[in-house]
Amino acid sequence: MAAIDGHYASCEKAESRSCACGVCGGAWHGWTGAVSLARDPDPQGRRDLRGTADRRWRAAFEKCKTRGRATLPKKAASMDSAVADLVDLLAEDDQRHRGVAWSRDRDDHEGVAGANFADDEFFLERAPDGIPGSSESRNSHQSLGDSEYSSLSGQQPDRRRAVDELRKAMGSGSTLDQVEAFGVAAFECALDDVADRLEGYVPREVKKALADHFWCDLLANTAEYLGTLSKVSTLIPDRVAKWLSGQIIEWRQSKHRLALDDAVICAATESVCKTIVDLIKTVDVRPVLLVVRILAILACKSPERHKAVAKSCVDPVCKHLTWETKRRLALVIEQEWLPVIYEGKDELG
Repeated sequence: MAAIDGHYASCEKAESRSCACGVCGGAWHGWTGAVSLARDPDPQGRRDLRGTADRRWRAAFEKCKTRGRATLPKKAASMDSAVADLVDLLAEDDQRHRGVAWSRDRDDHEGVAGANFADDEFFLERAPDGIPGSSESRNSHQSLGDSEYSSLSGQQPDRRRAVDELRKAMGSGSTLDQVEAFGVAAFECALDDVADRLEGYVPREVKKALADHFWCDLLANTAEYLGTLSKVSTLIPDRVAKWLSGQIIEWRQSKHRLALDDAVICAATESVCKTIVDLIKTVDVRPVLLVVRILAILACKSPERHKAVAKSCVDPVCKHLTWETKRRLALVIEQEWLPVIYEGKDELG
C-alpha cells in the first residue's frame, strides 16, 4: 500500500520525541519497531530499551536541581519505562502463546510475574454524558446490520484482506499478533481512504500534520468510547465516527497542532470505525479495546504530553506494569492523567 512506499526505518524506531514524517504520516511511528523488538527471540534489544529508559530516568534527576520537580525529561523517562514494560509483556505473551519458555531477566523491575493479557479487566463502564449511547436506550440505537459501516461489501480488496487477517489474529493469535494486525489494517486502510477523499493523493504537508499526534489521539478517543460500553457490538452507528471526529478536531485546535482539514480527519476516523465495527461482529470487544490501548501508547511520540493517551490507555493497563514503572509514573505525571495509578500510590513508596 501507499503508506509503506519509501517508508523511513527511523520512524519505526522512534528515537526522537518529535515526528513529522512526510512519508508514512506517522502511521508507522514507534509501534512497528516495538513489535519487532517483542517478536525478536534475542532479548538484547528489549534489554537495551529498558536500559535506555533507566538511564534517562537517572539523568533527568541528576540534571534537575529541584528533585521534587516534575520536569518534562522525568515524565518522558517514566513513559519510556511503561513502553519497555509493554514490549516485555508482549514478548512474554507471544512466547507463551507459541509454547516457548520465557526467561526473565528484569531483576528489580519484576512485579508482574504471571501477568497475562488474556486475564485483563477492561474497565468497561457505563457511558458518561456526551458519548453516543449515554442517554438513549439500547433499542434506540442503529444496529450493526443497518449501519453504513456494517459491511465491507464494495470496499477495495486490500481492506477485505487486511480485515480478514485481523480477524484471524484476533481469533487465534497472541496479543502481539493482534496489535500488529490491527495496526496494519487500521492505518493502511485509513491512509487509503484519506487518499480517496483527496482524489487519490495524500500531500506531504497532510502527512506531516497526521504525524502530529493524530493517530494516537484517534486511538485514545476510540479507547475512551469502547471502554464505556459493554455492548459496543450493537452500539456503533455512523454518528460515533462523527463524535470521534469532533473530539479530535476540538483537541487539535486547543493544542495548536498542525492544521488538518476536517475532511481528512473525518475520512480517517470513519475508516478506523469501519475496521473496528466489522471486526467486533465476530470478536469480543474486550481484546479489541486492549489492542487499541497498547497501539496508542506505542504509536504516540510523547505520551507524557498527551493526556488522552495517558488517561485512556496508560492508566487502564497499569495492572500489567511493573511496580517500579508505576512508582515513576505516580511520581511525575499529573494525578488527573493517571487516576487508577494514583489510587495505589501509597503502596508504591
